[in-house]
Amino acid sequence: MSTIRAGQSTVTLDFDLHEATASLAETTAMVEQVLLLGADSTKTVTGLQWTVGELSAHIAATAHNYRRMAEGELVITESVAERRTVIDRGIAEHRDHDVGALAANVTADIVGMVDALSHRSESDVIPFYGMTVHPAIVAGMAVGEMLVHGRDLALTHGTDQDTTLPDAGSYAALLAAFALTDFTLTEPGRRAVASFGYRLAARRPLTVRLDRGTTTIGHEETPPIDAWFSGSPGTLLLATHGRLSSWQSLRTIRLGRRPWRALTIDRLFEPS
Repeated sequence: MSTIRAGQSTVTLDFDLHEATASLAETTAMVEQVLLLGADSTKTVTGLQWTVGELSAHIAATAHNYRRMAEGELVITESVAERRTVIDRGIAEHRDHDVGALAANVTADIVGMVDALSHRSESDVIPFYGMTVHPAIVAGMAVGEMLVHGRDLALTHGTDQDTTLPDAGSYAALLAAFALTDFTLTEPGRRAVASFGYRLAARRPLTVRLDRGTTTIGHEETPPIDAWFSGSPGTLLLATHGRLSSWQSLRTIRLGRRPWRALTIDRLFEPS
């Protein structure tokens, strides 16, 4: 169990660097396959406003930047709250690459990132968006990006790939995303006093407590939670990335002390 500070959040979560790194390695073949299908770079990605070319460039920029961060390089000085600026810059830098070369570069960067992370210890810290974080956060965020965007491209190209997200990789990605909750709060979220819990099959629950701009993230179920949700790690990961609403992806358990708070959840957080 690690306790860290992230923005105005106190985060106490069971990060597992080994599982996150292994899950990242498992995305390599899938990501390469869907990138190689992107010859028509002007095609609109299903469910997004990006084109295939823009999303492919974003994946390439993410893999490259995260590899450099995993190796200890200070790459991004903006905060997580300014991630849209970083995303736009990355797309501009990688957009014109040949599909084959881009896929090869992404594969090399994922392999390099896995190698760098495999030599990290649980006590290390890595530069990330203007701060330093646990290596499992970098690994988990990378896993989430590869899984969700790989699924985006698979749906767009109509491949026969199973687009169900794996539980282990999704949970590693969720731990990382939850750790950075403070940077995804909307203005109503920063004013809110509320708590939410997520019960995920075969995993410890995740809880988020909001208290007028101060956030506590962990596994603890006490004090009592306002509203509980349940579902698979994969469906919750899709919800955190805006691919599904909380109501589409998670079943509310009417056992919280204020279950009606569940109605407000999509107003309190921006997609990761």
